[in-house]
Amino acid sequence: MVSKLIRIGCVVFTSLLFWGCGGDEPEVKKIELPKGNAVRGKEIYGNTCAMCHGPDGNADTPVGKRLEVKKLTDAGRMSAFSDEDIVNTVQNGKGKMPGFGKKLSPQELADTIEFVRGLSGK
Repeated sequence: MVSKLIRIGCVVFTSLLFWGCGGDEPEVKKIELPKGNAVRGKEIYGNTCAMCHGPDGNADTPVGKRLEVKKLTDAGRMSAFSDEDIVNTVQNGKGKMPGFGKKLSPQELADTIEFVRGLSGK
């Protein structure tokens, strides 16, 4: 059940993170994340994000194509997002994406960010 909720959350998170549907943006707060572990992040990503972004981050999945999900391998795009931007989007939502609040722990967020950054080299 938790895995399914995380998977759904990632779909919504990534869709809106990379769509940016406009509107008033919540203030990005500086956060302190623990050191991320890409190996653990890969597992979280695989269970939550890959259904849209694909296992390699190229968004070459049926859902990714239908939603026109952006590639996580785009170094230019990914370098524009700070870790705080990503965490803020996950926790508070953005555009059509609802926020997840505290459903992912700070460690899970850090691990996933570490893995996702590796997909683009950023």
